[in-house]
Amino acid sequence: LVQKHNMMHRCQFASFNHERIAKVKSLAPDAITGALWADLPDDFLERSLRVQADEVHFRYDTCTHNNVKAAHNAGLNTMAW
Repeated sequence: LVQKHNMMHRCQFASFNHERIAKVKSLAPDAITGALWADLPDDFLERSLRVQADEVHFRYDTCTHNNVKAAHNAGLNTMAW
């Protein structure tokens, strides 16, 4: 639907279900995707990159300077919720 109405440039796709992010990327490689994390695991970067997320969406209390810096160093954008 988003592609049909030529709105990909105005949408982002975020999910706690990271396999859905991989699915979106397989259907629309140019889609902007975000890996949402409620409980941030130690390997959040590797898991976000594995599903080709463009962003890491941190829960507010895990959005630390070190986590944001690590994500940016890995080429990922960040967002807090």
